Amino acid sequence: PESITYAHPILKPILNVTYGCMVYQEQVMQIVRDMAGYSWGRSDLVRRAMSKKKKEVMEEERQKFVYGQTDAHGNVIIPGAIRNGVDEKTANAIFDEMMDFASYAFNKSHAAAYAVVGYQTAWLKLYYPVEFMAAMLNSFLGSPGKISQYVLECKRNGIPVLPPDINESGEGFTVSGGKIRFGLAAVKNVGTNVVKQIIAERQKNGPFKSFPELIERLDGKDLNKRCVESLIKSGAFDSLKVYRSRLINAYEKIMDNVSQMRKMRMEGQMSFFDAADSTCVEVKWPELEEYDYRLLLAMEKDMLGLYLSGHPLSEFEEDIKNGVTHYSTSFMVDEKEDDTVESHVTDGAFARVAGIITDMKTITTRSNQLMAFVTLEDLAGQMEVIVFPNTLEKYGDFLKPELPLWMEGKISVREDEAPKLLVEMVKPLVKGDKMPAGRSSNEAAGYGNGGREGYRTRQMNESGPVRYISGSNPCGSASQVKEGVREEVSPETPMDSIVMDCLKVRIPEGTSDRIIAAITALLRYFEGNVPVYLYHKGGIQKGFRVAYNQTLRDELTELVGEMNVKYDKIRIRTQFSSG
Repeated sequence: PESITYAHPILKPILNVTYGCMVYQEQVMQIVRDMAGYSWGRSDLVRRAMSKKKKEVMEEERQKFVYGQTDAHGNVIIPGAIRNGVDEKTANAIFDEMMDFASYAFNKSHAAAYAVVGYQTAWLKLYYPVEFMAAMLNSFLGSPGKISQYVLECKRNGIPVLPPDINESGEGFTVSGGKIRFGLAAVKNVGTNVVKQIIAERQKNGPFKSFPELIERLDGKDLNKRCVESLIKSGAFDSLKVYRSRLINAYEKIMDNVSQMRKMRMEGQMSFFDAADSTCVEVKWPELEEYDYRLLLAMEKDMLGLYLSGHPLSEFEEDIKNGVTHYSTSFMVDEKEDDTVESHVTDGAFARVAGIITDMKTITTRSNQLMAFVTLEDLAGQMEVIVFPNTLEKYGDFLKPELPLWMEGKISVREDEAPKLLVEMVKPLVKGDKMPAGRSSNEAAGYGNGGREGYRTRQMNESGPVRYISGSNPCGSASQVKEGVREEVSPETPMDSIVMDCLKVRIPEGTSDRIIAAITALLRYFEGNVPVYLYHKGGIQKGFRVAYNQTLRDELTELVGEMNVKYDKIRIRTQFSSG
């Protein structure tokens, strides 16, 4: 208390409750009344002008606060601070302080309400963490980005979040046995009305025992095909013990049959599913294997906004563990008691990370070049990486959503914000990758230990003096898909090459537009990480990426023939840019 000072004695009774600091809007209003003689109404106008930062109004108000205001006859309307014994310099200093303060001030009742809510939520999070996080998730239904953020927070705090289940989930997120169950209303394309009908039917007649039974019980309500497809992809029917691949291929037919039978039944007639020896129609499911694990995860991400039952990087976990120098947790900061942040990494240090891109925003620099701000997700969380123009130009083809990547660069640490990685090298993550350990940042990025020559030498030793030229046609003839056009190169040729899996599909001459449309639809449906080289009429289309699996291969084989479909490896060369 003895350290508290006041610019003028008039301020003491106003600011003593907050130790000499302006905290509440009411204090500003009282200062202009007591120091400059403002009326109650006019003091509120000052508060309003300050909070909206109206410069012209505030400069005019400064004159009145310091010097007062008189009418045309010399009558004093506002006395002003000087008439009340405050010198001009002090009055201006106090007004400046009020202006700085007013842009972020609350009124007292509002501040008190925030303090109470802040205390209550802190108490709930400490003593009821699972219930608290479920409530937080429910408050962001309809915002997949926020839900993803809080699910990640749950994982950090050891709170399991279970996938949606048609027999267990509620409308929103619910707590069950110390775990949080994903809400059906949080699934894309699933409305609250149909969720309420599902829950009401479940409570009235018991859990759903099979998919056809569910369709029959909910037929005639708000359950449409788009909603059913979303629930299948989200995994909500997994507990019914039918592969998602089979459900996807059969659900429309089942729904159509049930709807048709309902129309044919007469009032009072026995239900389609009320046979004495069974509770539902016998369905012959298509003989399909379950979708590839990566495709299941991609569906989950599309419907829920996040990976819940697994992660696309799980299969690379051992490679990542042996290759990375940092995880996303290294880029988080700790808040200290003095409101500063403490980083776990060093500015300028080398880092190698691995992950998949979940978001990327590009901006144009003043020199009219593109740079990118990328959100990279690894097994532990998310981090932000920055890709400057030269790096973006060189490695931009690899910066695709859901493609597993290695990234190397230098760490940038700035005050009061999370550290970021300034990327210098990008490389697709391939199973079995052996990344060199313990190198300097220059070496790891390919520019140390002899600069670019050292990097070229390593590539030549690893790959041999042969490379495939990106864009060459490896199809050759109609009878086979060849290994690719080869180009002999010398160790002096600047190159940066990587080997990755790819799917090569040749569309034979004379193929109808209907077949071509079916092929492109198939490639879009099985969207994933493996690049596709589509050869047609002497040209190559490289815009597709798929989650390769046996189902996709069988469908393509049926369309173009087995000889025109090949799952292969390709070496991609990236040329060094000058400088």
